Amino acid sequence: MIHPREKMTRPAWRMGMLAGIVILQGCLGPKTIMEYREHALLFEVPAPPSPGNLPWTVGVRPVTAGKTADQRMAYVDADGVLRRYADDGWAEPPATAVYRGLVDALRETGAFADVDNAADMVRPDILVTGELRECAADFSASPPVARVTLAISARVYRDRSQALGRVITRTVKLADASDNPMQEISPLRVAQALRLALRDAVADAAGLIVEHCKEWAAKTAAAETRETGT
Repeated sequence: MIHPREKMTRPAWRMGMLAGIVILQGCLGPKTIMEYREHALLFEVPAPPSPGNLPWTVGVRPVTAGKTADQRMAYVDADGVLRRYADDGWAEPPATAVYRGLVDALRETGAFADVDNAADMVRPDILVTGELRECAADFSASPPVARVTLAISARVYRDRSQALGRVITRTVKLADASDNPMQEISPLRVAQALRLALRDAVADAAGLIVEHCKEWAAKTAAAETRETGT
């Protein structure tokens, strides 16, 4: 004989078991997992025209970075809010790639006696510093763009009056103004555009440094000639 209370508890027990099986299948079953993509920051910066041999060494300090230029790939939405892509980032900090590209471009000119990390040099003739202030897609702009802003400075150790300070901004258009960018522009497209903007900004910075070093070398040579003449 089955007790009435037992008859009532059996269906509840079975339903509990079924619910547990469903939950377990949901936990162990196949899931759609978005792979985190790390976009490479490999770009070749064209070397500026060589001004000839300059008897100077150049020390470049590691480039610092602003909040929008860290290793998480950033964008500014249509409302001007800074956001991050959940499944996309950089394989290395963009500032590291900027430093590497700048050093390589200055070396490729063949104009300087040495170009290296300033920390590894006793006292370089030229000290170069930089800050990557912005590296993000801007969907609040019309049309939307990938924007890079790089502040660069260089100065002569022996003559602090000879100094260079510039803020370089380079943009790459992501879409036409009539498009709906937030729905159609993929993170891959953003990464490609930001790579181009970074390359162009570094090329501009290297060109400015070489151009000013040529002018400074001419001024220094003229001053030394005047001193020798007197």
